[in-house]
Amino acid sequence: MFPLLILNANGTAKPLFYRLKVKINPSLGEIFVNGKVGIQLENIKQRNFSFDLHETFIIEKLLVDGKVVKYLTEENEPLPVKPASKKVIVELPEKNIQKRIEMEIVYHGKLKNIPEFNTYENQELALDDQINSKMVELACYSCWYPLFTFGVRFNIDLELSLPSNWKYICSGKEIESRKVNNRIITRWNSGKDIDIVIIASPKFRYKTAKTSVATINVYFTRLPEEFVNREIQEIEETVKLFTEFLGEPVIPNGIIKHIYSPKRKGQGGAGIARPGMIVTSEGLTLESMKKNPNFSLFHGLSHEIAHFWWNFGAGQGDWINETFAEY
Repeated sequence: MFPLLILNANGTAKPLFYRLKVKINPSLGEIFVNGKVGIQLENIKQRNFSFDLHETFIIEKLLVDGKVVKYLTEENEPLPVKPASKKVIVELPEKNIQKRIEMEIVYHGKLKNIPEFNTYENQELALDDQINSKMVELACYSCWYPLFTFGVRFNIDLELSLPSNWKYICSGKEIESRKVNNRIITRWNSGKDIDIVIIASPKFRYKTAKTSVATINVYFTRLPEEFVNREIQEIEETVKLFTEFLGEPVIPNGIIKHIYSPKRKGQGGAGIARPGMIVTSEGLTLESMKKNPNFSLFHGLSHEIAHFWWNFGAGQGDWINETFAEY
């Protein structure tokens, strides 16, 4: 790493596409990423740009338009949405005269060990993202990929390598799957997405149903099937009702994926929503079912489904998305 020579003339940047090759070793908690990112610069006069990356990750290579560039890292203040990130400031080549550039980056590491949301009272920092022998959950909150501005839409081409006995769900559509030695390698594609999500477990089961609104896939490890069957019906009826009032939703490839991530705690309600995808804590759901055998996630699911219409637009405060989704 070289010291940055030019710190003035900062400018903003946003991602246009990600092409990532991701290898995960869950038993060791390790992730290895080799990626290319298409980037739109604010203007051709800016001398550098920045992005966030998980604070414990080690960058092995960083190129801009095929050229080795200087960069430095700075500590970020830990925030509830990004509890363990660092800022990477990249100096542009001196003769850069274009707004669209391509960054190649290679890095690896382990996620910082931070308890899940709702682990204990008055918890200031939490992180549901994790890589371990029981599960993998990765989204923007850990900054596991170069994160610019959340809410900007980009295209994704993701190649994922996991142990062959693991089951997996990612952003977008699975377009290829092959077994190489003791690993399964899959490829995923998503257009105009806002996040890159990877969920995996060796114990996942799933239920699928072709309904009048979309194909609905529910992934789980311990939930009773009658609960899942009822939920599929609730999702279908909710999407049908919302479509009558709001028009067609953002559901890539006509598939709705609801994943019960096998963590113990995590975010409350129904979790998080991405285009055509909802991620919920299975542990919290099972806790609620113990207290009330007739428990339904209907309200929380309806809120998250509403994000298929009211999702995280660039330049909007998050309260706009949450308020309209709840309404």
